[in-house]
Amino acid sequence: MLNLFIVWGLTGLWHGAAWTFVFWGLFFFVLIAFEKVTGFDKWIERIPVMSNIYLLALVIIGWVPFRADGASHSIEYLLSMFGANANPLIGVDTFRIGLEYYITWFIGLAACIPVAKMLMKNRYANTVPAVVLRWLFAGFVLMLSFAIMGGSDATPFIYFAF
Repeated sequence: MLNLFIVWGLTGLWHGAAWTFVFWGLFFFVLIAFEKVTGFDKWIERIPVMSNIYLLALVIIGWVPFRADGASHSIEYLLSMFGANANPLIGVDTFRIGLEYYITWFIGLAACIPVAKMLMKNRYANTVPAVVLRWLFAGFVLMLSFAIMGGSDATPFIYFAF
């Protein structure tokens, strides 16, 4: 545990000399330590969908202090993410963005379904048409991602902000 604490504490400091980075590193130390002590990591692996949701949710929460201007900004942002701070979880903007990107949402959802794994159980999984179809779909999702990022005003790489 001491080694994990040192590694994640130093990882936070390596990213920047602010308390938000240290908190980010220690947040992941606490998560890993909790999983090792309780065996939660072994339990959650038995439910693949839940393990994916668990991982993504905690990584997204962990990015908040990493990117925030300070501790108070982190807390305000986290409260807003969960519907507190007079911000509704679902509002007009949520629906507008959802409708604007519904095709992207659908394709992203389809890309998350383990199609290749399902095909592997089939005797046609390694045929040339199946392999070509998987590569074409992966290429399509990649090109769609580039198109969306290229049309955005946001900086896609976090380190450009420093």
